[in-house]
Amino acid sequence: MCKLGFLKFMYARFVYFLLILTILTACSERREHQLTPAFYHWKTKVSINGFEQKYLNLSKKIYIKFFDIDLVEGKIQPKATVDFKYIPKQQIIPTVFITNRTLYQLSVLDVDTLAERIALKIKGIALKNEIKYDEIQLDCDWTQQTKSKYFRLLRQIKKSFSNKILSATIRLHQVKYPELTGVPPIDRGMLMCYNMDDWKKIETENSIFNAKVLEKYAQKIPEYPLPLDLALPLFNWSILYRNEKFIGFFNHLDVAKINSLSFIKNKKENMFEVQKDTSFAGVSLRVGDIFKTESVDFETIQKSSKYVLDRIKNKDLTLAFYHLDSITLQKFNHEQLQNVFTQTP
Repeated sequence: MCKLGFLKFMYARFVYFLLILTILTACSERREHQLTPAFYHWKTKVSINGFEQKYLNLSKKIYIKFFDIDLVEGKIQPKATVDFKYIPKQQIIPTVFITNRTLYQLSVLDVDTLAERIALKIKGIALKNEIKYDEIQLDCDWTQQTKSKYFRLLRQIKKSFSNKILSATIRLHQVKYPELTGVPPIDRGMLMCYNMDDWKKIETENSIFNAKVLEKYAQKIPEYPLPLDLALPLFNWSILYRNEKFIGFFNHLDVAKINSLSFIKNKKENMFEVQKDTSFAGVSLRVGDIFKTESVDFETIQKSSKYVLDRIKNKDLTLAFYHLDSITLQKFNHEQLQNVFTQTP
């Protein structure tokens, strides 16, 4: 072999080696995540039955909603305060849900007072129930108009929990447009991969989860400046519309249950039409009202989790399912959720 030919041969081998190394490195990066499995608990009473406990045993963390902050008769008040009938052995993360309308109503001068009230209430509930915790989380879908007040609220709460991790929920649109929505002053974010489309519009295909919406917004995940955890949906619901306008949600009302109702007729796919004026679950229904069922199957959950994890840059993260509830969990077996937690095929 001539010298020139030998050099070409060695160069080709070198390029091939670099290609293989790049592929192996990429594969290694995708698999290097250390996942901590978790569940959300979003009911007021913590009374976990045997069926739920089997699923909870798969996890190491549980995000328990301690209370909501909302407008009650025009005043900003806590509501739906948690009642512990049982203390899970998993690491508990006190979680507080704050409505965005609360932030609209909140004056800048009252932000610090609300932060102090929230901190005191979290500490009081934890002390009463002898709960030790290393992290607290706030859940709020803030907007451009409310971000300054919300971010100040977060900074003030952090002062009350200086030795704790402060996390907050992050929506997909907030990841894609951080220059508009801002990046909250927290230690890490919980990326919520559900409720990602407009449920107020009857033409929305599936407001709980939409793969096209996820792909549209997920491109910016690697660039987000905060460490991210991941929350995935297990729940289902039906949405009621009247004259194509949103009326309300009906949790756990799936296709099978709707088909068992004599006053409802299947219109098309996941659309069901009320055939006579009646009352159901405390709501007055009229002829022509439309129920739209929405859910997420296991295959979608599995694929979307891998899709998002491939784009999250931090190695250690929590993967949480929403939420721990017997009716919801019946649609998924232990092995399926374990596969998502461990990312096995």
